[in-house]
This record gives sequence, structure tokens and C-alpha cells, in this order.
Amino acid sequence: MRIINTNDKRSFFQNFYPEILTSKQINQQLINDFAATRQGKGLEDYLKNKAWKADLEGETKVYLVKDREGSIALFFQLNVVYYIRITNTMIWKVIS
Repeated sequence: MRIINTNDKRSFFQNFYPEILTSKQINQQLINDFAATRQGKGLEDYLKNKAWKADLEGETKVYLVKDREGSIALFFQLNVVYYIRITNTMIWKVIS
């Protein structure tokens, strides 16, 4: 078994970059072209029908991770969390 050193890891990950879903119109076409296997149909539905709107409305920040050719390698999302401070009590609201 080969041990991967830090330089090898850096070299590998430099081939990828994150991009906010709604930052480029081409991303909409990329997700429309996405097709999942039977087990991934829920993911396909989310990406095609809900992710763009959720990202635009600020409900969730959706990121695509692309390779150097601009193909999608993976995606992830971060739910937006905010809190309101009322006197000494904090109320957290998670938008999901």
C-alpha cells in the first residue's frame, strides 16, 4: 500500500474548484443534463427542480465542485443559519 504524502494530496485537489451553483448560467444546463441511477433519483429531482431556487433565495447555498474541464465532480450545500438576540436570550432558526 502506498502512503500519499501532503504534496500528492495538494496536487490532486488543485484539479478541482468550488463554484456557487447560481454564479454561472452554464451550471443550470449542467444540472439539467445530469442523470442519476435509480437510487439517486431524489438527488436528481432536487438538483433539477429545487436547488437553483433555494440558492437564489438564500435558503441554502449550493456549490458545485468542478474539475479543470468544468465537469461536475460533486456538489454540496450549506443550510443558512441565523440567530436573533433578544436581551440575553438567543433564538436560533435553521432554514431547511
